[in-house]
Amino acid sequence: VDLLRQVGISDPERRAAAFPHEVSGGMLQRVMIAIGIANAPRLLIADEVTTALDVTIQAQVIALLADLRRARGMGLLLITHNLPLVSEVADRIAVMYAGEIVERGPSEALTQQPAHPYTQLLVSAAPDPDRLGRQLDAGSDVGGTAAVGRSGSSLSTAVGCRFSPRCPFADERCRAQSPPLMQLGRERAVACWRLDLAAPQLLDSPPLQEEEHEEEPTTT
Repeated sequence: VDLLRQVGISDPERRAAAFPHEVSGGMLQRVMIAIGIANAPRLLIADEVTTALDVTIQAQVIALLADLRRARGMGLLLITHNLPLVSEVADRIAVMYAGEIVERGPSEALTQQPAHPYTQLLVSAAPDPDRLGRQLDAGSDVGGTAAVGRSGSSLSTAVGCRFSPRCPFADERCRAQSPPLMQLGRERAVACWRLDLAAPQLLDSPPLQEEEHEEEPTTT
């Protein structure tokens, strides 16, 4: 009951005796979060925690997770496709495609200036009411950027970059050789051969260097 109170459920004594079909989707997510923190974990993994929730409830759930992280001093690993939402609480973001990390870095830098083509697509797919309003006023197309082809898997591309079948910038090198995760500046890393086309403005940073594979703690 106390855990239900901590996650913001009103009248927790009565709700503790309720059946799942008697509570809302947002409340069910809060119950799952309460279960997740019951054993005082050092790291909480939240996998698609805002899926199927409306935008208001999504924001409330993310704010709750941020509050719990601060209050309990625990790590938080969020797994989601909603980059703008997760950037509000995460310190760092790692973007994966077909089982491989293709870009990682500080949340603000990664969402404001995405480098990898897949990251760019994720950011552009997020609803932007201001941008939509401007497009409607101008009578222009309101469709977002889209990748060609179907979503890949770890087995779909035996060689080369796994995103190359869907990437608008891919060339023969991309299809033949998988790019390593390379340092981009001091705090970012990206796996892409075609940054000269995908994100030329970021190439003013120090030259790209292949990242050394050292173990480091996972942060959010």
